[in-house]
Amino acid sequence: MTDPHAIFTMKSRRPVTKFDRLALYHVTAVTTACTKGGSVGNHSVRRTKAAKLASSSSRSHNPYGYLAVLVAVLLGVGLWFVRPQVTLSRSNTALLNVQATGLDSHLIATALSASGVEVPLSLRNGALWPAHQLTPNTVVTVSVRDIGLLGWSDTLQRRVITPADPSLVKNSVQVPLGRSLVLKFRESVSQVALWPTKTVVQVNGARHVALGPKPTKPNQGGTVTIQLRARSWEPWGQAQTISWTSVPWITAHLGQTSAPNENYATAALTVTFSTPLSHASLSLWRLSPNVPGHWHEVSNKQYQFVPSGIGFTPATNVTLMLPGGSAGPVAQNGSYLATTTTLTYQIPAGLTETMQEWLAELGYLPLTFTPSTSTPASLSNWDTAYNPVSGTFAWKYARVPVSLEDLWSPTYWSVITQGAVYSFEHQHGLTLTPTPGAPFWNALRQAVQDHDVDKTPYAYVYVSETLPERLWLYVGGKVILTTLANTGIPQTPTSIGTFPVQIRTTFQIMRGKNPDGTPYADPVHWINYFHGSDAVHGFLRAQYGFPQSLGCVEVSIPVAAKIYPHLYIGALVTVQSTGSPPIQLVPPANPNE
Repeated sequence: MTDPHAIFTMKSRRPVTKFDRLALYHVTAVTTACTKGGSVGNHSVRRTKAAKLASSSSRSHNPYGYLAVLVAVLLGVGLWFVRPQVTLSRSNTALLNVQATGLDSHLIATALSASGVEVPLSLRNGALWPAHQLTPNTVVTVSVRDIGLLGWSDTLQRRVITPADPSLVKNSVQVPLGRSLVLKFRESVSQVALWPTKTVVQVNGARHVALGPKPTKPNQGGTVTIQLRARSWEPWGQAQTISWTSVPWITAHLGQTSAPNENYATAALTVTFSTPLSHASLSLWRLSPNVPGHWHEVSNKQYQFVPSGIGFTPATNVTLMLPGGSAGPVAQNGSYLATTTTLTYQIPAGLTETMQEWLAELGYLPLTFTPSTSTPASLSNWDTAYNPVSGTFAWKYARVPVSLEDLWSPTYWSVITQGAVYSFEHQHGLTLTPTPGAPFWNALRQAVQDHDVDKTPYAYVYVSETLPERLWLYVGGKVILTTLANTGIPQTPTSIGTFPVQIRTTFQIMRGKNPDGTPYADPVHWINYFHGSDAVHGFLRAQYGFPQSLGCVEVSIPVAAKIYPHLYIGALVTVQSTGSPPIQLVPPANPNE
């Protein structure tokens, strides 16, 4: 049977009072009255006893007994809620936060270091503070006793390790324009001291602090030296130096993105900035050449110009001027361009295959081109420049020098194509360029539209250094001249290879130095420069057929006079070394392979 006294057994160390005894007396009396009948073994006897007991209880009911029990329970519950209780929690500034509950609470706090030395404490504003400095990483055992009503008490112990010296997340910080330097810490910090003034900034347990200069321009910088301590009752840590820079200048890049086979002349130009912009000042941007089109924002870092109409000529050098300073593009972080900036971009040139098709159509190659369809390609825009017409090439002549045939490569840039470009540029008053630019493409497209065909027969010079040295002139599909020639001596050899003629003149006094250092000034005639100072020309010699020159290909003056009218700017000259065969004319293979 349950001990009725167990009802008020409590874990508290509170002494039993007279009120508790009174409540216990009443509970015991009622319990005894209810159990005097004893234990009965069978069901009928229990029911009879229970009926009699119920009848007896109803006749002898005492309401004061129940009231006493209720009072005792309420009194116990009330005492439970007013009992003393202490709670300790972590603090970002003090040693510990402390909270006491209960009536008439009185706190007694003590602390001992790991070595058993007492650490004096003070209680302020609900927190325990060391009375003198504690070094970082000190182990302290704190004991707090809360003494309350009727001498009840509650004691709690907590082992505390004082915070370590705070450390910076970064020792190098970027600062937006017009804003303070923000330092971030890995641990909470109580105070920051600025050097050399040792001004103390209260942080109060935060993990960041704003201080120092507010930069007004991009790309500024400096250093700040500070000391930190995690708590005001700890010593200052070692001095730390932070390097800071304001945001960098904005940079920009001009480019173009396009799908394969797309017409680059009308593909969008894209300006990409190094950081997101708050405003772009598009009305102040200056694009050259000023083709029709419009600007629009793709994102806060990208802006596009979409050409309209025919767009840019292939190989055009595009420039875009962006104003510098705060009057131009300004970033979200306040930065801007350091100075007025000019961006450049070259529109991709048209394809070599298209160039070869057009040059063949105009007669500048020793080949013809036949489109696969009878419908002519549209020249109202630049689509064909980037999407060549399908068709086939064919050699103009039944017999072609092997050395010339080996130079041809459809769709690939070769010296045959280079010579044809030089010839076209010269005929149209353009500057000779190793890589055709926008003026070439404009003139070439216009010539195709006008069907401005060059009627000059295709000419080619072949020179062999095999003794006796000879020169062959191939014009319009056949060799029309062959003669003895002189090439360079070993000290100043003639360049080996194939080169287009770039400069022509009928007479010149050639000046320079001989291999022994003595100067020369020689009259030469009917000159065709094909590689630097190397030229095919006429020069008076007693004999021809072996190396005598300082690098040129020399023939007699009368023969040079016959060669000169057949050559032109862009005509090819091939020089082959000792052991090479004479010129060989053969039926050419398929030029499309």
